[in-house]
Order: sequence, then structure tokens, then C-alpha cells
Amino acid sequence: VSAELLLHLGPVAVTSALRDCDDTIVDFRYDLVNPAFCEVVGESADTLLGRGLLELYPSHVELGLFDAYCAVVETGAPYISELPWFDERNVHAFLEVRVVRFRDGYLMTGRDITAAKMGEQVRRIFEQSRDGIVSIDRAMRISTWNAGAGHLYGLSEHEAVGTHISVITAPELRTRLVEHLTAVMATPDDVATFDAEGSRADGTPHRVEVCASAIREANGAVIGASLILRERTFRQTPGTTPANAVLVDVEVWCQSTGKWVGGFRVVGIQPDGAVKVRRVTDRRALPEALPRD
Repeated sequence: VSAELLLHLGPVAVTSALRDCDDTIVDFRYDLVNPAFCEVVGESADTLLGRGLLELYPSHVELGLFDAYCAVVETGAPYISELPWFDERNVHAFLEVRVVRFRDGYLMTGRDITAAKMGEQVRRIFEQSRDGIVSIDRAMRISTWNAGAGHLYGLSEHEAVGTHISVITAPELRTRLVEHLTAVMATPDDVATFDAEGSRADGTPHRVEVCASAIREANGAVIGASLILRERTFRQTPGTTPANAVLVDVEVWCQSTGKWVGGFRVVGIQPDGAVKVRRVTDRRALPEALPRD
């Protein structure tokens, strides 16, 4: 295959088997890689050529890929699959590959399907997340609204999309929300976390933690922001426990003993933000206790 042709193909890699004295394959050495393969795996040709597959990517043993490649060489049967390409830290790319025997090694040809796979994962997360996932445009209008957000606010996607994001907080706090989101879009490399207090469609009050970050176009221009909305314990008036309060069992830090002590339950949050807890077997409330996060 000419070098010019390799430039126009999808990911291509050619390896040769490395064998021990018993003729058992112990690794594969990269003999040829094209630019598309290097781009997908995030490595330069200089890094790959002459190096062993397992030297660079030992996780291929645990994933069963090394055994699959050995079977290709030993039996001649091709291996066809969609597989995640690991950089030993995280999934770097998804490849649709065909691996065939080539001399005493294998030839891998592939197609980069990362965008499709990531899009599929994003859609699954968006649809199944219990947290609210919302995106807005630069005018603060809601562009997307998942089922988790619908559960938090009692609004369907049809009702929410196109409305102003201020719908997620109380009227007196909407100016502050807009200020937070304006700052997020003005500093697109930052992620901001803040609270938004509001109410559901039935009037039930609740507090939501908002994690917001800017959305960029391919050219870097900011076109809006994404928000993750997670319900938190409602900030209540001291001395009251709403019937709908979520009671969560926690451990608290005991300053006198220097230990975490169990058997406590969150019963509310003070106006100054302090968590109010009560021992399950004790009627006394401890407003100064610090729950384990």
C-alpha cells in the first residue's frame, strides 16, 4: 500500500507477533500506522512504531483484545468488532475494526465511530438521568429539558423549552440566577456551582444545586450554557420539619473525640446554611453538627 493511499484511508495499523522460546505470542509490535490511526488513539507515529501493544496498552489483556488478536494470527479467522480504545486512563475513542492475519501478525483497519458512540451515550444519560439536565441559549431561553428536570419542576419538555431559565427559581432570586449564568458564559472555561431555591408546579418548595458551564461551537464561540440540576434538602425555618422533608441518615464529626459518629439524621438546614441533625434515638437537635459529605 502506497504512503499516499494510507493518508486517505481510515485508521490502519500493521503489527508483527513477538514470540517467546516456546513460540507463544507474548506481544505485538507496531510496524506501520497511518495518520488516521495516530489521530484516533492520540499518539504520534514515533511513539507507536517499534513499540509493543501491551507495552503501551496493557489493559488489552484484561479486555480480552490481546487474546482475540492472537486467535486471528493462529487461526486465520478475522476479528470484527466495535471496541473502545483505552489510553490507560479513560476511553479515548471508539473504533469499528476488522482485524485479519497479515504475515506473522495482524492488519487492523477501522472506522472512527467516536462521535456516534459519544452521541449515543450522551442521549442515554440525558434521557435516563435522575438529575435535571438543561441547556439554554445566550438569551437564557431553555433549549433542552430532560425528564429529570421535568420531575423536579413538574413541567414537561414541551412546556419548558422556549421559556426563560428563571422558571427554575423563585421570582425574588431570578436576577441573581441570571447574573450567575451571565458570568458562566463570560468565562467559558469555568464551571460554576450555586443553589437555586424555587417551587414545583404544585407549589411545593425545594432547593436545587446548579452546576453550570458554557457551551461552545467548534470555533470556540459561546452559544449558551448547560446546567445540571440536583435536588437538595429544602432550607427550612428553624424548629419546623415539613411533612415532605427528606430525612437522610448521616455521620457527624464529634470534636471532643475526634471521630465520626453514626446514628444521626438530617432534619433541615438553618438560614445560615448550617445543617441541622438529630440522633435517631434522641429527641435533641444538634444544629452545629457537621455531616459527612
